[in-house]
Order: sequence, then structure tokens, then C-alpha cells
Amino acid sequence: MSTALSGRRVLITGAARGIGALAAERLHRRGARVALLGIEPELLEGVAARCGEAPWFHCDVSDRAQVKRAVEEAVASLGGLDVAIANAGVAAQLPLVGGDARIFERTLQVNVLGTYYFVRAVGPHVSHPGGYVLVTASLAAAVHPPLMGAYSASK
Repeated sequence: MSTALSGRRVLITGAARGIGALAAERLHRRGARVALLGIEPELLEGVAARCGEAPWFHCDVSDRAQVKRAVEEAVASLGGLDVAIANAGVAAQLPLVGGDARIFERTLQVNVLGTYYFVRAVGPHVSHPGGYVLVTASLAAAVHPPLMGAYSASK
């Protein structure tokens, strides 16, 4: 096991599935202490169990108050914070013209505002030597798949 991550305190959004869950599990295996944020309690419980009963918190990142509360609870649970991973994101296929504007807006709320709210909330906790924030991006920001305008714009 690498000692570089041993004891590091890591908070991950979108940790219930996909990249977030995989990152949590790999970081845990390498000695990091992880805390999980997401909106799917059943899935978060499973990831938490695979990460040594890691603390998890329900948090819709598009809600600034929920983000602030969840970050503070996670920081208290971990005893501080070294790394924050802004990973939560949503994607939907829809045409920009004639598509459901609510889906476009939700994509931007989660992927853009949610990232901003999270980075803003964790900033004071990771502003120390060795602390950092990682924001998950997507190739869709450069390569624009059909019907993925909202997602591509948000990444």
C-alpha cells in the first residue's frame, strides 16, 4: 500500500456510483479516509461498507444549503479535510431546440452550480499545504456528442 494517501481525509461528491464510487473504493484501499456525498442512500450505504464503513451524507449539490451542511458534517466526521473531489454530475440526451428546458437547467444546476457550491464550501478546509480540490471533467467538453449540448456546455 502506498503511504502517500495513508490517513489523507477525502470528501467525494457523486460517490454513490460510477467514477465517485470507484474513486472512494480505490482511495480507501490505498489508506485514505473517505467521506461520501450523494443523493442515493441505498447506493451510498453499499459504497460506505466497501470503504470501511465510511461516513456518508445525503446531499443534492445543486442546493447550496445542503452542500454547506454536508461539507461541515463530513469535515467534523473526518476531523478535517485534505482532498475534495467534485465529481457529482448528470447527463441527459435532449435537443437544445424543442427539448425540455427543465432538464437543461437541472444539468447546469448540478454540473456547474453544484461544483461551484462544493468548491466554495470546501475551500477553507483544504487551504493548507498538501490540500487540494479535484474537479471531474469530461471529454464531452471538447468533443460534442449529438443531443448532449447541456452536458457538453456544463463540462
